[in-house]
Amino acid sequence: DRAAIFLAQCAVLLRDEGLAGDAGLIAERGPVTWSYLWRRGVSAGDVVRAVKLLRSGAGGRRAGDLEAKGLVKRVRGSYASTSLLRAILYHVVLVASRL
Repeated sequence: DRAAIFLAQCAVLLRDEGLAGDAGLIAERGPVTWSYLWRRGVSAGDVVRAVKLLRSGAGGRRAGDLEAKGLVKRVRGSYASTSLLRAILYHVVLVASRL
């Protein structure tokens, strides 16, 4: 199904970018309404960009689309993960552990 494909894509991209450990630190169990992701146009690439942004702490103007999609939020001039991103990463980490 679409959710399984999305999670596998995220897991592979995060692993290839060396971000699997960061994803594990951010991950938090929570519900995900998968249809929300498709409607908002969230891609595996968006998830990887959000993790990179949180790791580096610098987002600039390019983080606006990640905010609009609900993956990151602005906090005191920096960025923090949202519950949506943490919930996605929880499921991604489970999938990655099986790859």
